[in-house]
Amino acid sequence: MNSSASTPEQAALIKELIALADEMERFADDQTEQLDFETYAALVELETRLLAFANLLATHDTENLIRDEIVSASRFLNDLKKEATIA
Repeated sequence: MNSSASTPEQAALIKELIALADEMERFADDQTEQLDFETYAALVELETRLLAFANLLATHDTENLIRDEIVSASRFLNDLKKEATIA
């Protein structure tokens, strides 16, 4: 992730997003055996979203970042579809 933000406000927001994502990850790891699947999955999803927002703020070329995510998600979905038809 490119850590140079355009403004000090963006840099502070990026730092806050990453800190919260790290805290969520540590909590999920520490509490894995106590959390039900849905709660654990929700924590992981929120952590991922926070990191994605931080990455988006830190990236100066947001259009290419978003295009890369679309390509990655499409490939993943297509692979799952192929596996589903084989099984």
